[in-house]
Amino acid sequence: MSFIVSGYFRTIYCGHFLSLIIRQLETDHTVISANSRGQIIDDLFKTVFTYGWENAQMKDALNITKYLNNEDSTAVWITVLNNLKPINTHLLDTTTYPDFSVRLVMIMFFLYLMEIDLDFTKCFFLFFQNYLLSKITPALDRIGWEQNDSDAPKVTILRTYLLDWACSLGSPKCNDVATSYAEKLASGIK
Repeated sequence: MSFIVSGYFRTIYCGHFLSLIIRQLETDHTVISANSRGQIIDDLFKTVFTYGWENAQMKDALNITKYLNNEDSTAVWITVLNNLKPINTHLLDTTTYPDFSVRLVMIMFFLYLMEIDLDFTKCFFLFFQNYLLSKITPALDRIGWEQNDSDAPKVTILRTYLLDWACSLGSPKCNDVATSYAEKLASGIK
C-alpha cells in the first residue's frame, strides 16, 4: 500500500492478504486510512476492468464493498461510485452495451454478494439496486439526508454524491426528501 497515495501504480493483492484487509474493513475500517481504503478499492476494480473478468477477482472487488454501510469518507465513496458507474451503465444501457454475457457476469457477482441463488430470468437490476441502496442508505442516515448550514463542505459533497445515486436507484426516502424540497420551494420556504 502507498500510505500517502503518491505516485502512480496499481497493486494486485494476493488472496490471503486481501481477505485480511476485507476482514479488517468489516471489523473496524478506520484502522486503515481513508486514502488507503480508496486506493485498495480503486486498485481492485481497475484490475478487474483492465484484465477482464476471468483473470481478475471481481468477487474480491465486490466483497470489499460489503463494509460500506459503515463508511463516511467522501474520498472512498467517490472512488466506489465512480468504479460502479460502468457496471450500472452496462446493466441499464442495452443499446450501447448489447453483450448480455458481460451484464450477466456482473449480475452473477452481485447475486453472489447477496448470497442469492436465483433463476436468471428475473430482473437483475433490482439486485444491483437493492445491494447499493443497502450501503448508501446507512451512510445517508448517518450524515443526514438534508443539508444543514453547519455541514462541512466534505459532508455536503458526500451527501450530493450519495443522494444522486440513491435517487437514481429509486430510494423511497430520497423521493420523500425531494418531495419535501419541492414543497418548500413552491411555498417560498428556504
